[in-house]
Amino acid sequence: MGALLNGQVWANDEYPWCLVPNGIDARYLASGLYVSGENLTTFVTVSVDHINGPGQYTILPLNGEASISGAALPPGSTDRYKDYRTDASHSGTVTITYLDLIHHIASGTFTFQAVNVSDPNDIMQVTSGRFDVVFSTN
Repeated sequence: MGALLNGQVWANDEYPWCLVPNGIDARYLASGLYVSGENLTTFVTVSVDHINGPGQYTILPLNGEASISGAALPPGSTDRYKDYRTDASHSGTVTITYLDLIHHIASGTFTFQAVNVSDPNDIMQVTSGRFDVVFSTN
């Protein structure tokens, strides 16, 4: 999983106390896809509900969520922990390019805007997002 966060490269990475293998957690539950990647300082999460196969899906409050949280946001900064989330005014899209429900494989791209929950003037632009994951169904 990787993306540009405000133009800076971000990618998942496994580290010694990483909670999930390879820094990726992916699940497909009740026709919704959840993908979360982490590295040493930052988590990026994208979820979308009501998917029925490959296609483009809008991230809306009633149909999913995207978020970025971590200690060094934007990347390279020394800022304290920040939490950015999509909302009705800040959203984006997830494009599922491949979905295999038999072998539990999903690939796609994403882009979104998210707002700092503590500062509505602080917006994070996430572009060129991508994922290729093996997902669980529980």
